[in-house]
Amino acid sequence: MIRGDYKYDPRKGWGGTFQEQEAWCPSLGYRLTQVKDLTNAVCIDRGDGKDSTNPYFECPGGKVGAMPSSPYNRAQRRIGAGFITEWGWPMHYTHINSAMWIWTSDSDGDYAYTTGTGSGMVDRVWKGNYRNTVCVTP
Repeated sequence: MIRGDYKYDPRKGWGGTFQEQEAWCPSLGYRLTQVKDLTNAVCIDRGDGKDSTNPYFECPGGKVGAMPSSPYNRAQRRIGAGFITEWGWPMHYTHINSAMWIWTSDSDGDYAYTTGTGSGMVDRVWKGNYRNTVCVTP
């Protein structure tokens, strides 16, 4: 299902805030995805809260997606290790025009982890940013 009320803010992007998306999924009888539902990427904290393979991405303490895991912060194609990992990049399918960042329920305080559909990468961002969402069965 595609939300008709998505909005665009040049400072925040497309979609909705974490709180908006987190409330929307249960209203449909579903839940927000977890990182492991989408990717097997591994975001490894290099000691300063930044990802060891991409210093622009945050991952304090690290974050591991589905198993078997990828050796990098991007999806490695595997059956049974997350949606993007198994099915490939959604932008190669009909009706999805570009790569998106998807909110996940993996969060801490004012930040939550997102997964990029273009590569399966994992990043930690402020919950006030706009991101897209995928709802899954509980």
